[in-house]
Amino acid sequence: MPPQPAEPSAVVTLRHSALEARVPAGGRAAFTLGVELGDTAGAGEPDPAAWARQATARWGQRLAAVLDAVPRLETDIPGLAAYWHRSLASGLVCLWDNPAFVTNPFVATSGIDGGALCAYVWDTGGYAPHLLTLMLGDTATDLLEALLKADLTRHYAIAPDGAGLGVAYAYSGWSLVTLATAVASHRGVTPDLVERLHDAVSGLDARFPAVGELRDYGTQHNLLEMRGAGWEHMVASPNAERAGYLDALAVLAEATGAILPVDDLRATARKVRAAIADELWDADARWFRSRYPDGHTELAYSIQAFDALRAGACTPAMAADLIERVRPGAFLGAYGVSSVSAEDHRHYELGDTDWSGGGAYTGEGPQLALTLWEQARPELAWTVLSRLLWMGEHYPYFPQEHYCDRPAAPPAGRRANIVAGLAGAEAILLGLAGIRPRPDGALVVAPPPAPGRIALRGLRFRGRLVDVECTPHGFTVTVDGRPAPAEGGAVVLPR
Repeated sequence: MPPQPAEPSAVVTLRHSALEARVPAGGRAAFTLGVELGDTAGAGEPDPAAWARQATARWGQRLAAVLDAVPRLETDIPGLAAYWHRSLASGLVCLWDNPAFVTNPFVATSGIDGGALCAYVWDTGGYAPHLLTLMLGDTATDLLEALLKADLTRHYAIAPDGAGLGVAYAYSGWSLVTLATAVASHRGVTPDLVERLHDAVSGLDARFPAVGELRDYGTQHNLLEMRGAGWEHMVASPNAERAGYLDALAVLAEATGAILPVDDLRATARKVRAAIADELWDADARWFRSRYPDGHTELAYSIQAFDALRAGACTPAMAADLIERVRPGAFLGAYGVSSVSAEDHRHYELGDTDWSGGGAYTGEGPQLALTLWEQARPELAWTVLSRLLWMGEHYPYFPQEHYCDRPAAPPAGRRANIVAGLAGAEAILLGLAGIRPRPDGALVVAPPPAPGRIALRGLRFRGRLVDVECTPHGFTVTVDGRPAPAEGGAVVLPR
């Protein structure tokens, strides 16, 4: 038998200053612990206190740069400012500073608890692409390039060194194109990047078998990892997201001059949406069915149906049927939303708060609120978001998931933080304040009626400084200190 390669190893050394002190009444003492990684022989006497000062200084620089890049929120709505700040903190703690990583900062999906120190394509790009792009600044394109280099037909995430991790994920194509659209809107992208993006998602499409115009996305192994079954194989979402990102690729091609088959992309998107309505919609149940390879169907009232709504797969009547279930006793709880409707007695269960009921993945509640704002349902959108404001008072940053019937998260076994916590700030930026960057470099500001006074000040967009102030009676927009006129309920700033 040939010799086996040695397992990788590293020397890890705990360093510390004095660990004893006499502390007088009312006094204080500081103790500093540090960890050295690798053989540091000859590097001089270790000084954990100096390391701590250096880390604090670097974190302060990162914090100042990021906060300068995102707008400041002013509001008289109780709890909204705390929720906004904790949502931003959820993104900040995911920015890992290490020059040896594939990007610096590296956007870790989680990591505070020592696990999930990787960047999932899905939640990195899928929940708060605009906030993340603002926070990353010039390095947003670096993140996009690093994710593009991963083989999406085999992996759903990248490690800090850029190596692919996990299996093919059905939502990776949508998330990657969504992130690229945000980067294009705020900073611009090259035609070459758009063409490589098209090639990457085309390869992922081919990974999942075609069944007519739809794709069979397999079991939960390749979907969102529900503990049960029922939303698998030919499903409305992510088939709808596929239609959405084909349209988005066409828009990116037109904005950048990339050479893509724009007409074919849009034609395929229309066919996919038509197939979803014709083959998966159950008019009696007023919900989507999932179709399995043997022909039988399942009816699961999963929150993922609202992703299909957001991706444009619903007629007005279908949209009304879906939205009607955003109510107490179904998807709406006193402290958030449920990933499976409480009316779905077959699939609703409390062991998987993430995706099977009793609560939801942290990004889902604010994303549903944003979807409702996009559907011109501002009152219901605010009803959803307002149920999440308790999180700003309870957490320093948002956990992976939380209950919807009580202000709490599962006590163990789940990640302590998640990058999708940024979705709260994204819903406020795009939904409550109506700020909509476009891939051609234009900016549309069209806020809905506000539930109170809300001002977002200091939004930096393509060299301009934009302030938006909303009240229940209207809104104003200033650009570089000068009022911008509104027409038809919107302010449009051309590129």
